[in-house]
Amino acid sequence: MKSRIKWDKKIGLVYSLMETLYNLNECACGGLCHTVTDDGNIDDDSLKWVIDYTKRESNENRVDCELSRAICEILLYLSMEQRMLLFAIIDSDVNDGALTEEKWGEYHENKYVITHLKWYVKEYYSFD
Repeated sequence: MKSRIKWDKKIGLVYSLMETLYNLNECACGGLCHTVTDDGNIDDDSLKWVIDYTKRESNENRVDCELSRAICEILLYLSMEQRMLLFAIIDSDVNDGALTEEKWGEYHENKYVITHLKWYVKEYYSFD
């Protein structure tokens, strides 16, 4: 039996929050958390940096401030493996609609998702 990355309901939640973020007028590129949502910087330090960045006085009136913070806080709750699979799904552009537990399971076998997942594994894990 192949190993599976465990589903968590917060994965579906953060996926829909990211969709909401990208639908905001001023956030076509991810707004305050574009370094996470657009660039794939999903390590703890990057997520914490964005959370701190959203708390700056200069950002307090931005439309995406609380949403960007919530996205990063939920991502911090998830394991790195869950984050990597989530972003591989997003990057491969295979999902349509809500991300569900059933779809999550199916994406473990999707060749496009696996291709993107390999990049995240290479980026965040050193095998030297």
